[in-house]
This record gives sequence, structure tokens and C-alpha cells, in this order.
Amino acid sequence: MLVGTPLVRTEDGAILGPDYRRIPGFVKPGFEVPGVVPASSVEPGDTVRLAGQDLLVLTTRANGVPGHVYVEVRNGQGAEVVHEFRDSERVRVVAVGAFDR
Repeated sequence: MLVGTPLVRTEDGAILGPDYRRIPGFVKPGFEVPGVVPASSVEPGDTVRLAGQDLLVLTTRANGVPGHVYVEVRNGQGAEVVHEFRDSERVRVVAVGAFDR
């Protein structure tokens, strides 16, 4: 791993891997964050805008219905909700790295 590479972390700080989406020029256009990206590229620690609210992504998984991704989010009042998206559906990521240390 490159020194200084941004990391994807869980809420408790566990490292999930490098976050190449945050390195300018490293990912193909349409996958840079913040920005509008496929739901399959949303990561824990991202803040997404859904239905006019900014929601913190806690977890993501793709082990349910084939071609779908499940994004667990927490709103400003503390409620946790799971949203289901087609993996190609686009989601607006407004901030990244909420779990950075």
C-alpha cells in the first residue's frame, strides 16, 4: 500500500482497505468522490444525500438479491436505515472519510 493513501474504515476504526476513489486521477471518471457514483462504489464513512437528507454510511453489502447493493445509513437523529439500490444506480456522495483517524 502506498504511504499516505486514504483508507476506508469502519465506525470503530478497523481498516477495510485503501480508498483509491480519493486519489485524483487514479479511478476512471464517474467514480471520484465526492460526486455522483454507482451505488456499488459507496463505502463506509461516506456521507450520501438521499431524499434531501445527508446520511452517514455505516456499512455496505451486496450479498442479497443479485445485482443489488444494501447501504446501511444513520441520519442526524440517530435512526439507522438500510437502503437497497441496483448496483449501477447512482448515488450522490457529498463527503468522505467520516471515520478517518
